[in-house]
Amino acid sequence: MGIIDQSGSGGNHNTMVGQFHFDTEQINEIFPFYFIIDREYKICFCGQGLNKLEKGRDVVGADFRELFVINRPRRFQGKSAETLFKARGEEFCLINNTGVTFRGQFQSLNSGELGVFFGGPWIQSAEELEKHGLTLNDFSPSDPLSMFLMILKYHEIANTELKEIQQLMNDHQIKAKELANLNQLLSEQKAQTDKARQRAEDLATEKSRFLSLMSHEIRTPLNGIIGGCELLKNQELRPDQVVPFQMMEESVHGLNNLVNRILEFSQLEDKAVSLQNEEVALHTILQSTLNLFIRNAADKKLALSMEFLPGCPEYIHIDPHRFTQVLMNVLENAIKFTQRGSITLRTEMIMSNEARDSGPVAMRISVIDSGSGISHEDRKRIFSFFEIGDSSNNRDHGGIGMGLAIVKHLMSLMEGSVQIESRLGVGTQVILSWPFGSIMSKPMPTAHISPSTKNGHNTGQPVPENAKPNRNRILIVDDNRINQLLASKFLAKLGIDYDVAENGQIAIDKYKSGHFDMIFMDLQMPVLDGYGASLEIRQFDKNVPIIAISANARSEVASQIKKAGMNEFLPKPVTMTQLDELVGKYLKSTSTSIAN
Repeated sequence: MGIIDQSGSGGNHNTMVGQFHFDTEQINEIFPFYFIIDREYKICFCGQGLNKLEKGRDVVGADFRELFVINRPRRFQGKSAETLFKARGEEFCLINNTGVTFRGQFQSLNSGELGVFFGGPWIQSAEELEKHGLTLNDFSPSDPLSMFLMILKYHEIANTELKEIQQLMNDHQIKAKELANLNQLLSEQKAQTDKARQRAEDLATEKSRFLSLMSHEIRTPLNGIIGGCELLKNQELRPDQVVPFQMMEESVHGLNNLVNRILEFSQLEDKAVSLQNEEVALHTILQSTLNLFIRNAADKKLALSMEFLPGCPEYIHIDPHRFTQVLMNVLENAIKFTQRGSITLRTEMIMSNEARDSGPVAMRISVIDSGSGISHEDRKRIFSFFEIGDSSNNRDHGGIGMGLAIVKHLMSLMEGSVQIESRLGVGTQVILSWPFGSIMSKPMPTAHISPSTKNGHNTGQPVPENAKPNRNRILIVDDNRINQLLASKFLAKLGIDYDVAENGQIAIDKYKSGHFDMIFMDLQMPVLDGYGASLEIRQFDKNVPIIAISANARSEVASQIKKAGMNEFLPKPVTMTQLDELVGKYLKSTSTSIAN
C-alpha cells in the first residue's frame, strides 16, 4: 500500500493516509475546505468547498504554492512543507489566489510525510460571500461563521429599514409644518406617520424576538458543549486527547464570549437595558463572581485574591445582574491579558479629602493585574466599541473589542464611572466607582480578605455548625435531554439527589407528590412553561427556592421571573461552579461541594 490509498462503495468514500483512516464524506461535512499536501507541496486531497471556490479547477495535483500565499505567521514564508507540518498549534492565515483569506491550522500525518490543513475562509459579510460564489450551505452546520453571517445579515437588514423609516418620519414632520394650513393634507401626513411609527415598532419587536430566539438557539448547544467539557476536564484524559480537548474548550468559551458580547451590544444599541435595583449582599456577590474565574486563573497559574477593606457596606442597592456583568467583563480581561503573576479584586470606601471624619463619598472596586499594561494612546480609545488597543493583543488573545465599551455603558447607566491606570510592563488597574449616596449601607465590623486560591480551588466560607446532615434533593425542570443530563451529572458530582421533569406540568405533579429542597426551572418548555409552573407552585409553597435557568438572556427576563415568584436567574451556559454556588447559598445542608 502506498502513502495514500482511496476506495469507495455505495457512495461512501474512505481514504487511508498511512496509518490514518478517513471518511472523506464526514470530513467534508465538518471541514469542507480542508486539503492535504505532501512534502513536495502537492495537494493530494481537498474538500468540496475548496473545489467550488476554485470554480472547477482541478485542485488535486496542483502545487499548494500556486493556490495559496502564507500571509501569517511570516516566519513560515518560503519554508519547507515539513516545517509547516511541525507548526502544531500555530494559527495560519493564507491568501487564496481568488483573494479569499483562509484561517486554520496544519496537522502532521504519517510521521510528517503529509500535512492536513483544517480551516476555512474568513468571510466578513454576505456581499463577500456572494462575490466568491459561495453560499452558507457550503459551510459546515457546526461552523459558527455561517450562523453569525446569518445573524449579521438580518441585523443589517433590520437596521437599514429602521433608518429608512426614521428618515421617512423626519420628512413627514417637515412637510406637516410647511403645510400646517392645509387640514386635509395634514391629516393624510399624520396617518402616514402613524403607520410608519407602527411599522418601526413592529420591526423593533421582531428584532427583539429574533435576538431572543437566536440567543436561545445558540446558547442551548453551547450549554451542552461547555458542560461536557467541564465533565471531561474532571476525568483523566489520554496524552493524545489533551491538546484537542484544550483546543475545543478554548474555542467554545471564545464563541460563548462572542455571543454574549454581541447580545449585550445589541441591547445597549436598542436602549433595551433597564435596571432592576435591589438590596444585595456586597461581599457575597463579589466572592461568587470571583469564584467563577478560579479555574481560568488556575489554568494560567495566576494568583487570584479578593480584598474587602474595613468600612465597606454590607449591603448595596444595585442591579445584581448588571453589577455582576460589569465585574465579569473586567475580570475576564484581566485574566486574558495577564500571563504571570496575580489578579486582585479590591473593594474600599473613598473618604472626603476635606474632612476624614465626614464619612465616605464613594465606593471603589478595583481589579488589579500584573499583565503587560496598556499604552497611553490605547487608553484613549479602549472604551470605544470594536477597539482592542494594541493590534498584537488581538492576534495573541482574540476578541472583538466590546468588553470595556459595555462596561462603560453599564457603569453610566448605574450612575457610576470607570477609569484605567496602567504602566507598560507592570500591569493595569481598572477602577469602578459609585457615589456613596446611590448605595445605602451598614458597615461590616471587620475586613474580609480572601487569600489567593490554592490548587485552583477557593477556600470558601465555613459551613454552619447546625447544618443538617441529610442529603438535599433538587428537581430539574427542562425539556432538553442534554440539559437534563448535564444538570444531573453536576448534581451527582456535588453529592445531591435529584429528579427530572420534562415540562412545567410534570414538575408541579412531581413536586406535589414528593419532597424537594430546591428547583432548577427552565423557562421555555412545551405544555406549561417555567413562568406558569412557578406561579402555580407559589400558590401552595412560598419558600422553596426556584432558580430560573434559561438560554434567553434578554434584560426583560429578570423582571418576568420576579413576577413569577422565582428567586434568581442563571443564564446558560451553566457551569458546575455556578450550581455549587447557588446550592451553597440556598441549601446549607449540602453533603459536598466542588471545592472538595
